[in-house]
Amino acid sequence: NWLLQCSQCSDQAYYSDETQKRNSKPLDLSSMYNQVASLPLHQYDHANDEFVNKFFSLTHLGALAGDVKSVMPLAVGLVPDRRWIAANGTSQSTKNVNLVR
Repeated sequence: NWLLQCSQCSDQAYYSDETQKRNSKPLDLSSMYNQVASLPLHQYDHANDEFVNKFFSLTHLGALAGDVKSVMPLAVGLVPDRRWIAANGTSQSTKNVNLVR
């Protein structure tokens, strides 16, 4: 899983322990639902084999980070240098990738 290969990505995406948070406050859920409902969903194939998994289809469904950023800017972070191992075992790097957190 690509997320588990990136400790910074994994830390931001998986862990939600309240003891590790500051300035927590409830949000207006009605407003949040409207923002999420306004996001277009896409069907796509990844341009690089970074996300290829032999157990799943190459075609994915979901929101694009640019669309999420336009509606909820705080939900998207920039990974300046994303390093990964290709299916052929070579080390790869993708620069300036948006990550939905």
